[in-house]
Amino acid sequence: MTYGSPQFPPSGYQPSSRNRGLLITIVVLLVAVVALAIGLIIALSGDAETPASEELTVLETQAASEQETPGPLPESTATEDSTPTEKESPEAFVPAESIEDPDVMAAQIHRDPDDPYALGDPDADVVIVEYADYLCTFCARWHVEVFPSLEALIESGEVRFEYRDFPVLGDASIISAAAARAAGNQGKFWEYSDALYQDTHEGSVARYDLRYFENLAGEVGIEDIAQFSADLQSNEILTAVLTARHNVANLSLTGTPAFIVGDQFVPGFLDADQFMAIVNAQLP
Repeated sequence: MTYGSPQFPPSGYQPSSRNRGLLITIVVLLVAVVALAIGLIIALSGDAETPASEELTVLETQAASEQETPGPLPESTATEDSTPTEKESPEAFVPAESIEDPDVMAAQIHRDPDDPYALGDPDADVVIVEYADYLCTFCARWHVEVFPSLEALIESGEVRFEYRDFPVLGDASIISAAAARAAGNQGKFWEYSDALYQDTHEGSVARYDLRYFENLAGEVGIEDIAQFSADLQSNEILTAVLTARHNVANLSLTGTPAFIVGDQFVPGFLDADQFMAIVNAQLP
């Protein structure tokens, strides 16, 4: 499979001049995309023992302190003592905006009626935006234990839910996000997302290779597995995932999950009672 260059500058890049900046941008993009593409190809084929290094160098503070490492890609299995480590160069990436700024927060709420990764009435009283990673154990716990409490409010038109990919736990996170989008091409985004989070919640996944993603596609009822596989490995979907990650990385998020609930920023996991109290306080 082949990947093209995502159309955005690398994280943390600050040009000093127009010409010099353009040259550096082109060189860094070429190197980063080639390295990432090679890593993802190896990851899907199951020929490597460890995932390729991430291009982001921060944004895992919460993961380092609270979350277990999900099964590495593709061969080894994480032990219960495994935890992500903080990166050594926090200055390498500086968020462009603070998500706690009311104007920035408001701009994150899209209300796009054609958004395939949103549920509920675009004119709902309260919009909830979630930033999450399919391999994040606290994200998985939230989806299994808390999200069902929102379903009635979504169906009634009172709440709208908008999902944002923020894959920060390695190659397997990126591939998982791509797989969910590939499932979405056949109308199964939410079913596939639920299945990914259920597996993470149960800790039942040892390998995130192509066979796993294809088997999961069959389990959720995707009919054209060959098309799913092609979409999963396509330049279009990879670019969309990396663009989504880049856009979120420009905000001051330090971990997953994170939420906007109406006009309030809610970082981290809350149980159903705590989360619903915030939602209900936003409803008219």
